[in-house]
Amino acid sequence: MISTLARIFGIEHLNLAEDVVQETLARALQTWPYYGIPRNPSAWITQVAKNLARACRRASTVTKVKTMQAGWMYSSPIECMQLRLLAA
Repeated sequence: MISTLARIFGIEHLNLAEDVVQETLARALQTWPYYGIPRNPSAWITQVAKNLARACRRASTVTKVKTMQAGWMYSSPIECMQLRLLAA
């Protein structure tokens, strides 16, 4: 799973891939007991992981643009999960 995401989004986003896979598996554990296991669980996990990775990259880009407009920039990259906590 991590290698698939790293291939799609680039090796420079390996930490993002690891976080996304962990979040995807947590969502599966929360969702499947209520809605049942999908017909193709591996496809479900792969698609949810891709969607989460895209959402995280999009949120990171939007946040960087807004901070640049505000006149300050991050001193280090912010991880996706931290962005999600700030946005909540």
